[in-house]
Amino acid sequence: ATANIIFAMNNEVKTFETNSLNTIDLFKKFGKKKIVYTSTTSIYGNADYYPTHEYAPHKCYNAYDTSKYIAELYLQQYNYTTLRLSNGYGANQRPQSAFSGVIGKMIGKALAGETIEIFGDGKSTRDYTYVDDVVQAIIMAIEQEPKKMAINIASGKETSANDLAKHILVLLGKEYEHEITKNVKYLEPRKIDFITRRCLQVECANYVLGWQPKTNLLDGLKKTIADFKVQMSL
Repeated sequence: ATANIIFAMNNEVKTFETNSLNTIDLFKKFGKKKIVYTSTTSIYGNADYYPTHEYAPHKCYNAYDTSKYIAELYLQQYNYTTLRLSNGYGANQRPQSAFSGVIGKMIGKALAGETIEIFGDGKSTRDYTYVDDVVQAIIMAIEQEPKKMAINIASGKETSANDLAKHILVLLGKEYEHEITKNVKYLEPRKIDFITRRCLQVECANYVLGWQPKTNLLDGLKKTIADFKVQMSL
């Protein structure tokens, strides 16, 4: 299991135990065998440039990204491929979970007739990657020889929280306005909300793995909404 960034906000020691110590113990069991490790693009923090490539400076700010990077560093003595994932979303997310990603939370609230909550002014961006594309990258890494490097797995496009909320509401036939409305409200940013932008270069994944993202955001949101409607019996 992996402790995500929301869990890490209030469980720093447990996050290091799960993401670093337990992961390193697991690596030891594999010895010289090939290891495919899923890390995070959160290790770039507020990057110096965008789109951000794999050799950008690492700016770890919290228990989540630091613990994942510690595991990355330890893994370098093995036969490995590290995939740095960026804001994965899609079918089988659990919107009712306190640790669900932002897309899961937004869709879940909108389908339930509740107000979408945005932390901060909604201008911050993230690079959202549909689950099918993530799975395909993992399969390719499993089937190929170890690359002994870290590779970004992302869409290569950035989307603001405001635009994300707008897309979801429009797809559901609801009204969107950039202000406090019955469908959207703005909350004070949390300590994890200081990252203003995220947009990744994915050329390395294409060159090294032969992988590229295939699902654009709108299509991914449509598929996710359809899945959530089944989950929520709508």
